[in-house]
Amino acid sequence: MARMSNRTARIVKWSALPAALIVSGLLVSQASYSAFSATTTNPTNSWNSGAIALSNSSPATALFTATNIKPGDWGSKCITVTADKIVSGTTVKMQAKTAAAVGSKAELNDALFVKVTTPAVACAVSTAPIATTAGVTLTSFIATSGVPVWTPTAAAETKSYLIDWVFDPTATSAAFATKSSSIDFIWTADQGAGSQINP
Repeated sequence: MARMSNRTARIVKWSALPAALIVSGLLVSQASYSAFSATTTNPTNSWNSGAIALSNSSPATALFTATNIKPGDWGSKCITVTADKIVSGTTVKMQAKTAAAVGSKAELNDALFVKVTTPAVACAVSTAPIATTAGVTLTSFIATSGVPVWTPTAAAETKSYLIDWVFDPTATSAAFATKSSSIDFIWTADQGAGSQINP
């Protein structure tokens, strides 16, 4: 077998040195990375938006359909509103708006007095008419109901509203005859301002 010359042996020896240095550098680099780098993870952060939904116990039938009324007539009914879905800070406000009318409704609206309360216990209809001084005219109620805002704290929470009305017993002039008025009672839920959420 042929033997390498001294010159050839020296070439092989020195050419192997850079490769050894590269391998050594890689090993040192890996060791340095392991010693001076680290990671940690906070996994699966998620966000899911909510929704607001309301319903009431008489969604298709008017509470009051009073016809041929005269001064002194009155009525009383209960209705229950359910906060089917809520988000943080949801508020519910009761209002009224004119639905339709025949004749000059302004006179009748000024002679009809309304009072709305929110019983803390089971709602029961009144057994006597309210005094006009205890309520506000329908005109005023449409402008601003004055019913306290409800702030439900959980889905499916309910609130009862007792609604009383009376035709002013002193409104006996012909100006109040053959007049009609119609309103919608409306409950509006609002999401409120944004809030810090830290579940």
